[in-house]
Amino acid sequence: MNLREKRKRLYFATGLLAVVLLVAFYFLVWSPKGKQISAADANLSTLNSQISSATNQITSLKQFQENLPVAQAEMGRLNLAIPQYPQLANFILSLNTISSESGISFISITSAQPTAPTTVTAGVLPLPPQVQLGIQVQGGYFQVLDFMNRLDHLPRLVVATSVNLSTNTNSAQSAAGGSTNTATGSSGSEISGSIKAVIYSQTIPNGVPGASSTTTVSSTTTTAASSAGATTTTTSAG
Repeated sequence: MNLREKRKRLYFATGLLAVVLLVAFYFLVWSPKGKQISAADANLSTLNSQISSATNQITSLKQFQENLPVAQAEMGRLNLAIPQYPQLANFILSLNTISSESGISFISITSAQPTAPTTVTAGVLPLPPQVQLGIQVQGGYFQVLDFMNRLDHLPRLVVATSVNLSTNTNSAQSAAGGSTNTATGSSGSEISGSIKAVIYSQTIPNGVPGASSTTTVSSTTTTAASSAGATTTTTSAG
């Protein structure tokens, strides 16, 4: 075998060894590392997406934190407007307060039993539990209007379904010469107002009495019925 053939075989063996090494490198090193690199790229993309989502959530939370005092104040107003339970006693005290502030001479409140929400069609929110009220007031024209205005501005949500006003002539003052009654704002006459209204609550407590109750108070005194179906009347002295 001459030198040329020996060189050819050496070159061939060297080339074959190089090919074997390249194939081994590909399958043993490059391919696994390539898969690891691809998986790392996928994980990196997922992490970047999670970071972006977390950044957006942090921004939303910061905005929510900034708006939280306003939302809490609004929630407080809503809880006053529609409390957890009917709280009729507190509402009657509020009516007595505004009746004293407006200067009306007589007020009577009749409340029905709280009723549960009625069933409505799908997609329409049902009304919350409600209490039907009958409010009778008596006083001067401007005093009655002031009472109604104060009723409309109570923190408690009160929906007036009907209002009827009528004039009561004071015959005794007319016979005495038609003197002006400064308390009523007219010459010997008073206004009687009949108001039908509704108040709401979030729930109805257990053990609600099944009968309606009537409470009558003066402009300076409040008395609440202590049992279902009881009627209490309070009048001013003199």
